[in-house]
Amino acid sequence: MSEAPERRGDPFEAKARLLATEAGHDPDARIPHTSKPGRTAPLWTTWRDAARTAMDAEHAATAAAEVASLRPQAPEYQGSPLRVFGEHEETTPAQMRNCMGVGNAVAGVVCADGHLGYAQPVGGVIAYEGQISVSGVGFDIACGNMAVRLDTPYAAVEGKVLDILADIRRTISFGVGRTNEERVEHPLLELAGRYAYAGREWVVERVRRIIGGAVADRIHNHHNYAWRESHGGRDLWVVRKGATPAFPGQRGFVGGTMGDDAVILEGVESEEAKAALYSTVHGAGRLFGRKEAKRRFTHAEWSEWLRRRGVLLAGGGLDESPMAYRRLPDVLAHHAGTVRVLHTLYPFAVAMAGEGEYDPFKD
Repeated sequence: MSEAPERRGDPFEAKARLLATEAGHDPDARIPHTSKPGRTAPLWTTWRDAARTAMDAEHAATAAAEVASLRPQAPEYQGSPLRVFGEHEETTPAQMRNCMGVGNAVAGVVCADGHLGYAQPVGGVIAYEGQISVSGVGFDIACGNMAVRLDTPYAAVEGKVLDILADIRRTISFGVGRTNEERVEHPLLELAGRYAYAGREWVVERVRRIIGGAVADRIHNHHNYAWRESHGGRDLWVVRKGATPAFPGQRGFVGGTMGDDAVILEGVESEEAKAALYSTVHGAGRLFGRKEAKRRFTHAEWSEWLRRRGVLLAGGGLDESPMAYRRLPDVLAHHAGTVRVLHTLYPFAVAMAGEGEYDPFKD
């Protein structure tokens, strides 16, 4: 007889139990399960969010103490301005302040879609003088978005959307471990940022062939990279981690979720835009991490959201359901005066990596 599988530990359980006990509750008392009718769960699970917030704050405090023990910054870089857009748990700007407490940090930004990340917050931007933060750029180097407008009318594809999605899933590899049917060749593929541009252009061209039609317009931008830029008359290295460049007149493509609208926007000239280091959001921004989204929401809720919006989905997972994210219009509202929306894009068919496809770089 095989042994029963060991229950996977919850990293927040111990803290959640402690908080429940301190509040005068029995952490093992049974309560109705929030997402499984007829089932129960221990009371301590209702304290998970509070436990996560408390633990994040403790980690931020520890990191701050470690930063303070390093070699002090030169006086001209101490107390450099940090501009925070939108509302965040305190741990997110705290993580950013920790980053800016090291090295030649001239200015920093937390965009309204920001959240905790590895080393530097996602949605975070830092301008350095004479140096680059490799950890700030992160693992997902030159991650970005590309949007293409075809001259193909919607009526020409409306009746074959399912076939198009199936062709995309068959032609394009998602995640790690799959091999495209066609060998990918491009003169810019071994070359960092250009490599990423080439990869996205290859994917978009294959999708264009499937749909048909010619390209009428395209917008392409990175949102994870370091770039040499001029700000306030100074040549600086700007590290964007999950942030879209938005210089005056520069267009960008910002997605929502699989079940929400996306936008084409452009930067404008303003004092707020300067303070933002001419940067804006790269998406709607997470409210819940991937594991928490799987615990909190159901497949029925996810499916109903997509049904109401009229979106056909190929792939995807509950961890990327729309309910786990902020709403893009609310996020963009915090950046009013730094960008303007040129076009709103309405999704009707979405192809993504499926739950069985491995992507080690999901944030």
